[in-house]
Amino acid sequence: MRPVPGDLGAAIGFGAGVLSTCAGALLGARDAPVIGLVLLGGTVVAVAAVTTYAGAVAAAVQCWGLWDGFLVNGLGQLKVDRGGWQGLVALVGCAAVVCLVAGVIRSWSGSGTRRPVRTRWSSTA
Repeated sequence: MRPVPGDLGAAIGFGAGVLSTCAGALLGARDAPVIGLVLLGGTVVAVAAVTTYAGAVAAAVQCWGLWDGFLVNGLGQLKVDRGGWQGLVALVGCAAVVCLVAGVIRSWSGSGTRRPVRTRWSSTA
């Protein structure tokens, strides 16, 4: 399977991140931000497994913005403090590692390559 293009991966990551943020808010992530970080981390991992590196990093940064803006600080206000930087590094790091592992698995399985089509008229050389 080929990876989803980066722009589509980023869009999927944003939509899934909004849903994860809403779920986190319902589960009490405003009082315990780690819950929201785990939910959004799962979103980043799922998106990074199927998209390119650019799409995975974009999804991670968008999910960090949702986490820091709505679950940690509230009302969409980003405050880049020590905890915010740690959340950003964690999400982007997860995206990079999962994207790398997915790329290795794709290369081992040969699913990212095209094989030539053989017909009865093609040469065997």
